[in-house]
Amino acid sequence: MPTLERWFPNSVQLPIQFPFTMDKNLNDDEKEKLNPPERLFHFTKQKILQLKSKANTEAGTNNISSLQALFTHLWRSVVRSNQFDPQEEVHYMVVTGVRSRFVSPLPEDYFGNAVIICGVSMKAG
Repeated sequence: MPTLERWFPNSVQLPIQFPFTMDKNLNDDEKEKLNPPERLFHFTKQKILQLKSKANTEAGTNNISSLQALFTHLWRSVVRSNQFDPQEEVHYMVVTGVRSRFVSPLPEDYFGNAVIICGVSMKAG
């Protein structure tokens, strides 16, 4: 298992800053892909409960979790706002941290990612 002793010489100021340079040969589409739009949303507990209730009612079940209801809401919103063709295949992926879920905990100096990628694909319409 790869491990790393986190050590820096005393003269190094943390955090270490790396300059970002963008290739001047990139076209506008390529530059946009490097800097996709970002938005932060805050969902109150009450709003998530409303989304969960609506999802369970629409599906005729009580098995939809708060997380599933939130992801469904986000998925639908992105598909709607991007006006995808109904026949277009759309992919939705979420990176999930699993470090705390290992039965034998990972050592503190474990040098690696403890994540899984969860995803789903379906037609936009």
